[in-house]
Amino acid sequence: MEGLILVERTRERRGGQPPGTGSIYTDELAERILSRMADGETVTSICADPDYPTFRTINRWAENVAESSEFFVSGYARAKRYQARFFAEQTLDIADSATPETARTCDLKIRARQWWARARLPAEFGDQGILAGLQPQPGGSAKLTIEFVRPPDAIEAPAPSTSLVLTVQADTLDSPE
Repeated sequence: MEGLILVERTRERRGGQPPGTGSIYTDELAERILSRMADGETVTSICADPDYPTFRTINRWAENVAESSEFFVSGYARAKRYQARFFAEQTLDIADSATPETARTCDLKIRARQWWARARLPAEFGDQGILAGLQPQPGGSAKLTIEFVRPPDAIEAPAPSTSLVLTVQADTLDSPE
C-alpha cells in the first residue's frame, strides 16, 4: 500500500504521468540539475522536486548521449566530482558543530561523506596500497615494499608514485606451518 501511495504522489506531481516517463531533456533543465549537484545536492533530493525528472530519467540521461547531450554526460561526471569535494569539506563543518549529545550522529555523517568522497575521487581522498613484494634479505630480515599509486582511471594528471619500504627481522615474522 505504501508503494502505491508513493507512485500516486509521484504521478500527481508530474501531471498524471507515471514515474520515469515523459521527461523532456532541455539544456536549460540540464544546467539546473548539474548546478544543484555541483552545489552538493544529491540527485535523490533534486528528484523530490516536482519540477524535475525522476532519478531513473536523470541517470538515463547521464549514461546515454542519445537521450540528452554530450554537455549533460560530461557535466554529470564533473558535477559528481564537485559533490565529492563538497561532501569532503562538509565533514569539517559537521565535526565543528558536534556536541557530546550529537557526536555519534555526527560521526556517522562524517563517515558517510568520507566514504562517498573516496568512492568518487579515490585519487584525491583515498590511498591505494599495492604490495610490490616481500623479499628476503641477508641476515634474516625481509624487505616489504608497498607502493601507493594513483588509480589508472583517475581523471586528474597522475602524481608520482610513493613507495614505503619496511624492513622486518625474520624472528618477528610468522613462520608458515
